[in-house]
This record gives sequence, C-alpha cells and structure tokens, in this order.
Amino acid sequence: MYDVTHRESYKAASDWIKAINMNVGDAEMVLVGNKIDLQDRRQVRDMDGRNLAQEHNISFIETSALRNENIKEAFSMLIDNIMTKQPHTMRATSLSITLDIDEDEDEEREKRSCCLRRRH
Repeated sequence: MYDVTHRESYKAASDWIKAINMNVGDAEMVLVGNKIDLQDRRQVRDMDGRNLAQEHNISFIETSALRNENIKEAFSMLIDNIMTKQPHTMRATSLSITLDIDEDEDEEREKRSCCLRRRH
C-alpha cells in the first residue's frame, strides 16, 4: 500500500514488493494506492500504480479508507487471487480439518493431551 499524496511511499512500495518476492517467493499481492479522496494533493497518478503492478505481475486498486471506497474490493481481490491460484491447496486444507474431527480419534487424543475435554 502506498499513499497517493506521498510520492516517497510509492517508491517504497516498489522496494517492499521486491523484498517480499525475494524473501517469501511466490506470494499473492495486491498493490493498493490509498487516499484517493485527496485528489488536490495527489502526487502519484493512477497510471503509475497500474504500471508498477503490471511490472510485478500483481493486481492493483485505488482506495479511500476515509470514505470506505474500494476497501472490501481490495480484500476480495486478494482472496480471489489466492483462491484462483491455489484452489486445490485450499480444498485439501479444508478437507483435512474436516477429517480431523473424528470421534474415534478423540479418545486417543484425550489420552495424549491434557487440554482436550470430551463433551458428554
């Protein structure tokens, strides 16, 4: 995220993207330009943000936290990107959680754990 009224924050966003790619690897990201409600103080154009996002192959959106503009959309965009890229991983995780709740295993877990309490 960068502040559209502060050019230095935009430059820092590029460094953050590079650092994430270098340290985390293939992470889903959305570049967010915030404070679009302050058009008279804008220092970073919409096109600058779009170009930076395209350069790093990530999504882009502009928001206004003050006016609650595009906030939900930014989070939805990130979630959609994650689900599109890793649908099988997400399903497998959900499945393992579902399968982990098994009555036969509760008794064995209770013997090994001081924290599990059976409901009667």
